[in-house]
Amino acid sequence: MFASDALIYLQLHKTGCTHIENLLRQTVGGEVIGKHERLPAGFPVDGRKLLGSVRNPWDWYVSLWAYGCGGHGGLRGQLTGPRRWRGHGFRHHPALALQRLLAEAGRSASAWRRLYADVTNPALFRDWICRLHDPRHRHAVGEGYAESPIHRHSGFFTYRYAFLYARDPAILYSAEVASQAGLQSAIDQGSLLDAVIRNERLEDDLLDALRQCGVTLSENRVALIRAGNRTNASQRSRDLKVYYDQETRALVGERDGILIEKYGYAGPEIDHG
Repeated sequence: MFASDALIYLQLHKTGCTHIENLLRQTVGGEVIGKHERLPAGFPVDGRKLLGSVRNPWDWYVSLWAYGCGGHGGLRGQLTGPRRWRGHGFRHHPALALQRLLAEAGRSASAWRRLYADVTNPALFRDWICRLHDPRHRHAVGEGYAESPIHRHSGFFTYRYAFLYARDPAILYSAEVASQAGLQSAIDQGSLLDAVIRNERLEDDLLDALRQCGVTLSENRVALIRAGNRTNASQRSRDLKVYYDQETRALVGERDGILIEKYGYAGPEIDHG
C-alpha cells in the first residue's frame, strides 16, 4: 500500500497501481509499505481516506496474462512452478489439505507454461482464461480462491478485488457470499474504500479522489497528473477484440458481472461472423 498524511492507497494488481503510486509520490508525498496487500490489522488510519483502483475486467485478464507471458507475476509462478508437497495445512484442516495435495499432484506446470508461451497468440489467451476458471483447476490458482464460495460463481478478478478491499475478509469464506447476490451485498456494504480510481479514466478519478481527501494541488502538479505518462504497461495489443471470442467474452461477463455492473464496464464487440 501507499500511505501519505492524507490518504492510504491499496494497490490491486494490473489496475495502473504503479503509475498511481508514482503520481502520489510526486504530488502528495508518502511511502510504499508492502505491495498488493490488504490494510494490515491495526494499521492506524487516523482519519485518512482509503483509495483503491479497478479496471475493465475484460482488459484486466488480458493484461494479467500478457504480464505472465513476460515471465512475471505471482499467478504465473503459482501455476507454472514446481509442485509443492508441503504447507497444505494438514495439521489444522486435513480434509481441505488433502484436496489441495491431490490438486497439486494433478497440476500440469508444463500445460500452464504452454499457455504463457506467446503473447502474440490470442488463442493461448482464450485457453488460459477458460482453464483459469475451470473448477478442476481452482486449487492451482492459490490465494484462497478455491476455499471461498466465490469460485463457484465469480471470477478471479472479482475475488482479488473483494479480498483486497473487504473490511472483513473472513466474509469471503462464509455462506454469505455463496451467491453473486450475496457477494454483491458484501462488496457494496463491507468495503474499506472511500474512493475508487478507474484505470480507464485514471487521471480524472485520481484528481477527484485527491479533492475528496482535502488535497489542494498546484497547477503544475495537476498538469503532471494529466500528462498521463503510464508505466509498467504490458507488451500486447490494445484491441480487446483480438483476444476474445463469444465464449470467452460471455465467460467474463458472467463471472465478473458484479464489477462490470458496479463500474459500468462494457465488453468488446465481437464479430458474430
